[in-house]
Amino acid sequence: MTQSQSASDVELYGLLPDGVDAVTVTFADGSSTTLPVAANAYAARFAKPTASIAFADANGVDHKLVAGSEG
Repeated sequence: MTQSQSASDVELYGLLPDGVDAVTVTFADGSSTTLPVAANAYAARFAKPTASIAFADANGVDHKLVAGSEG
């Protein structure tokens, strides 16, 4: 889930299957950061708009999901 109160107040939350250790968040400006996954979940708050998240599942299959924030 992506929630944004403004372009400088964005929250991401998500649940993932077993075997996923991290997700990569890509921002609207093209930069990215990696978040750890703990107990199959991740959560973070950012001060800039997000565009997507990506992760590899336990079978090594890559996934990319839209996680855009309007701001």
